[in-house]
Amino acid sequence: MTEDHRSNANRRKYPVSIDLKMETSMSRRLIRLSQLATTKYSPGKLPVSPATIWRWVRDDADFPKPFKLTGGVTVWDEEAIDAFISKRAEGSR
Repeated sequence: MTEDHRSNANRRKYPVSIDLKMETSMSRRLIRLSQLATTKYSPGKLPVSPATIWRWVRDDADFPKPFKLTGGVTVWDEEAIDAFISKRAEGSR
């Protein structure tokens, strides 16, 4: 292996710069339905059933839309959920 190849291999293995866009997106907090909705087995962030969450997704334009991480894992952005809760709390005053 030549000197150039060794230095290229080291650059790939140990990056000098960090992609800030990637770092920011990785700090995003995600929440699953089981953490969001309340069931008889566990309290959720909201005092509503999973069926109500899905009804809001379908019918309420203000409720944050979920996205799929994988085929079986659907999540919401927790910051967007918190903003929805705050907006609803302000509207009820």
